[in-house]
Amino acid sequence: MLAKPSWLARVSARLDASKLLSLRLILLALVPALVVIVAFVFYLFSGRYISTDNAYVGAEKVLITPEVSGKVVKIAVVEGQLLKPGDELLAIDPVPYRLAAQEAEAKLVRVQSDFATLKANLASVTTQAGLSRQSLAAAQSDFDRKTQLLSNRISTPSDVDKSRSGADCRQGPARAS
Repeated sequence: MLAKPSWLARVSARLDASKLLSLRLILLALVPALVVIVAFVFYLFSGRYISTDNAYVGAEKVLITPEVSGKVVKIAVVEGQLLKPGDELLAIDPVPYRLAAQEAEAKLVRVQSDFATLKANLASVTTQAGLSRQSLAAAQSDFDRKTQLLSNRISTPSDVDKSRSGADCRQGPARAS
């Protein structure tokens, strides 16, 4: 048998069997009970509540809805921060809106250019219509004059036919305008 260390021999000599039995009961019953109580208290005070969703915070919740949609590039507040009206909460990426504005400006310039072109075309067509009417009036006047000269036997029928042909040719563009 192994020899007991001297300190253990002294302790065993002092304790009698009944005290040793009560010490064993204390160590076997109270220590595990104490471990169970400590574990239960630890369970109660840790890990049961989610703190990030603010589900147990007694404060008003406010729905924040931006006027435009887009990618959030900066959050200017932290959780629990006190805010005043007008404080910046977040920043939305301005690049898509800047590109859309530039595209709209380019389209506006293109439409203004098209409008100027159409306006110039209208002026040109109006001028051509006026010239066609004047040309038709001159051809009709020439035809009437040559018809009168033919009735007085001063002009030839071929001159009247040429004048009629000229008046007929000028009548098409004048009617179109």
